[in-house]
Amino acid sequence: MNIGIVSNMFPTPDKQMSGIFVLQQAKALSSRGHQMTVVSPKRYIPDLAAKLLNRKPSSKIPKEDSYNSISVYYPRYWSLPRPETRPIVAHSVRLTLMKQKHLFESVDIINAHVALPNGFASIPLAQSLDVPLVTTVHGADLQHSIHRHLQKKQIRDVFRASERVILNSEKLRRIYSRNFSQTEKAEVIFNGFATDTAINSEPLQRDLDSFRIISVSNLVEEKGHKYVLKALSEIQSDVEYLIIGDGKLRNRLEQLATNFNVQEQVTFLGEIEHKDVFPYLKSSDIFILPSYEE
Repeated sequence: MNIGIVSNMFPTPDKQMSGIFVLQQAKALSSRGHQMTVVSPKRYIPDLAAKLLNRKPSSKIPKEDSYNSISVYYPRYWSLPRPETRPIVAHSVRLTLMKQKHLFESVDIINAHVALPNGFASIPLAQSLDVPLVTTVHGADLQHSIHRHLQKKQIRDVFRASERVILNSEKLRRIYSRNFSQTEKAEVIFNGFATDTAINSEPLQRDLDSFRIISVSNLVEEKGHKYVLKALSEIQSDVEYLIIGDGKLRNRLEQLATNFNVQEQVTFLGEIEHKDVFPYLKSSDIFILPSYEE
């Protein structure tokens, strides 16, 4: 089967961990003999605007790339920065995908990761090619976007146009059932990972006299790292805390560790390659992530 994946979260050469779960799915399907074509629309950010906004310009992202036998294309779309503009952005991505229709000419099915913008953008593409659309929801669509009227309407259009809606948790299924009809379309498939990478990795050497806890995630508010730091300040024992990941809250969390006087116990490791995460996990005693939503 020739499978077309539409995901703006797919990794790029400069952000190799972003959306790695989509890449791993594509690799797993490829290993089973399916032909994969990935289209990952990226925001168009001119060099001057990127400099003013302290962001990386889109010119740094290649127009196409490959991961073994998987071809990946990165077309650009016009975007606006505010969450309220997401319905407009969804239309922008839709126009971009239709311009890339030639990349999908031989696909048998389209799998869009997230309803907005990718599922909405893929509706006319799938209809024009007369192929089924499967939409995978990772969380934000059903936990944030549906609370805005126009976005909820677009998400409803996506679910109506999809042959199947894949949800990654029972929580999302409950939200789906409360807000949308055609519940028979929804299926829960939990996120997975490459088990051979985890099994074959060796734990790192460490001081066994201490107790090690670890978090792995983007450093954003909803992940709840601050609660771990606060709890750490109240524990009168030799505990070390490793934080893998990066994000906009890093400086604030580093300052918070200092404020709680636990900076000597906390190590910010930053973003590391996925395969290198497992040795850290295997050398730790507890994984902890008090996320608000997951």
